[in-house]
Amino acid sequence: MERREVVVIGAGPGGSAAARAAALAGVVPLLVERDPTPGATSACGGFAGHALRRKLDLPDDVVEREITRTVLTIDGQPFVYGGRKPHYVSFRRSRFDTYLAQRAVKAGAELATSTRATVLDASARRLGLKDLRTGAEREVEADIVIFADGPATLAASAFGIGHKPGPRTRNAIFCELEGAYGDGQTADIVLNTAYTKSYFWLFPKRDCVWVGVGGSLTGGGPPLNERLSAFIEGHDALRGRAVRHQGAGLVPCDVAAEFVCDGAMVVGDAAGLVNPMTGGGIAFALVSGEIAGRVAAEAVRARRADGAFLRRYPRRFRRTPHHLWLAAMAWWRRRLDRLPPAEQPLAYARMLRRYLSFFHHAHVLADLVLGRREA
Repeated sequence: MERREVVVIGAGPGGSAAARAAALAGVVPLLVERDPTPGATSACGGFAGHALRRKLDLPDDVVEREITRTVLTIDGQPFVYGGRKPHYVSFRRSRFDTYLAQRAVKAGAELATSTRATVLDASARRLGLKDLRTGAEREVEADIVIFADGPATLAASAFGIGHKPGPRTRNAIFCELEGAYGDGQTADIVLNTAYTKSYFWLFPKRDCVWVGVGGSLTGGGPPLNERLSAFIEGHDALRGRAVRHQGAGLVPCDVAAEFVCDGAMVVGDAAGLVNPMTGGGIAFALVSGEIAGRVAAEAVRARRADGAFLRRYPRRFRRTPHHLWLAAMAWWRRRLDRLPPAEQPLAYARMLRRYLSFFHHAHVLADLVLGRREA
């Protein structure tokens, strides 16, 4: 039986952040990833706040586009935000996630790709790891397991913590279409109030554009794939382009009730840490992963793996600005959900306008403050 102090399942942003933080604190975590390349099957649009470029020291080969302008179109009426300095970065998740995983490895973590993890015995934290290339199997017992395996996390059934897909869980699908899009600096968000709490996104990359749509699994209207196909066919700049890649995935809409238990923690999407207004979760995954990784290292040094000790992680996360923002968006979303169904599409459109306006004004203020400090 192989023994490990910390095993992290999932080499997305949250998992790699957790593995790197634990490694920097003196632990040698095992980072397990099912895909041959981290991020290869992610359904995320590859879009995040520009502040991540500085925070993560993202190189040019990872950042495909710097986005200076966002155009929100509601029933044909455009609203423009930004236009001067970059406020977002656009990237492919395979390159982005691989870069983060390599940072974790450089810090001292061990990465196992093309490896599927299963929970064999939750009480003993015994995991089964299968190499999907060779078929070889091994068993590992861990002091602490950090689950960063997405909204359908293994932690929910094995440990009773983390996100559990339910009626409010949404779905997202996307297509990678060949060819440059627009000026390469503008992201488009298109909302049709015929659909409840759903929007299309167009994020330019270097030589392609990612087009996607998200929505409720139980909502009315045509299926998301038909909705996306009709949108592409009706868009002059998209019609007829070759499809390079397609993907789909679940998007949490509720923060998990429990983040920890004896010997286990959940981070990122596995904890339901996704903005319920937009579906974005990369920043939350990075912050929650870093905190969980540090707490795991502290637990190893203290020889404690009980849930009481590991609760340091959710307590610290609740003290971050990210949790405050997440709580505000969740409150906003609950107000929306209490409205009569007929009023929700227009109310969601108004909320999205206010959200983007606040976000871009906050970035302008942050740029001014940062500029004065650098001067």
